[in-house]
Order: sequence, then structure tokens, then C-alpha cells
Amino acid sequence: TSSLLVNTREGVLKFDPEWPVLDKLNARIELQNDALSIVASQANIYGTALSDLVATLPSVQEVDEPMLRATAKTQAAGETLSYWMMESPVAEHLSAIGESLQINGAVNVDIDISIPFDDRDVAYEVKTHLAGNEVKHHDTELWFKDVSGVVDVSSKQGVLAKELRLKLFDRPASVRIDSHDAKSNESPFTRVRLTAQ
Repeated sequence: TSSLLVNTREGVLKFDPEWPVLDKLNARIELQNDALSIVASQANIYGTALSDLVATLPSVQEVDEPMLRATAKTQAAGETLSYWMMESPVAEHLSAIGESLQINGAVNVDIDISIPFDDRDVAYEVKTHLAGNEVKHHDTELWFKDVSGVVDVSSKQGVLAKELRLKLFDRPASVRIDSHDAKSNESPFTRVRLTAQ
């Protein structure tokens, strides 16, 4: 049995070549035999401050194919939000939406990433919480006001928003978004359903 406990200040972690580095990492890192635990009071990724960062790697004795799993919360707006929608590793699911929509105001984001130690891709689920944001659809020049709800983006299912509540022409409405990319069993598509009241 072996144990190691390390506290980091302003650390840097590069966990995957296609993802930006995790920096300004103030964390408690614990290694118990071959199980790893990281709990960070502070960290940044692409200039975005993260909170509640927890990363775990279970022992190879507990699982057949161990993956480093990290969860965190953040808030994004403006250029940072644009980077995540248009250029980041999750942009494969979001770039079409990012090209057609402009989101005004900050959004809260929950991040869940699983990083394999073989040739499998990084798996992720990113939940974006809109709360009273304004959203502009570029092609139609329409403004959606008071947009609230959750947009779920994952490497497994693409984009899913079960019910975004909003106002269109000062009338209540809801939007459902469902998309899949070429990795799924279906042909790539994005479906947007608007229901006005």
C-alpha cells in the first residue's frame, strides 16, 4: 500500500492534445495505490475560471478500462462563450448553432469529461443553463428574449434542449433542439421545433 498527498499552487495540466491546458490549478492531489483524486479550489481552462473541480481515476482493480473523470462548473459569456461554441473540442456539435445564433449575457455551465488512456476519444457532457438571456437568430434577424432552460451537449448524443422557454414578439414560446452528428447511427441532422402560444 502506498499513499501520496500533494497540494499544488498555480499548477498546469495538459490532459489531452486537442483540449486546452488546465492552468492556475490550486488543488489537493491524492494518490492511493493506483487510484487518483484531485479536488481543486481554483483552476482555469482557456481563460475560463472553473469551480467545484473534482477529478478521479479509479483503481485498475475496480474497473476494466479506467478513465480519468473530471467535473466542474463555470460561467461563460462573450468571446469565451464564442470560443467554446466555435473553436473548442465541443464545437463539432455546436459550431452550426454558434454560426446562426448570438447569445447575450452570461450562462452557467456544468462540465463532465471522461478521458481514456487508450485510442478512444474524450467523452464529454456540457450542460449550459440559460436564465433570461437574449438570443439572436442571424439568418432571420429575430430576437428571442428571456430565454431560459438547459442545452445539453455531449459526445454521445450531440445537442439536446428539451424545452427552452422564451418570448418571441413578446409572446411566450418554447423551443426544442435535437441534433446528431455523423458518429451516431443516423445521418447528421439538427431539428429545431418552435412552439408559440
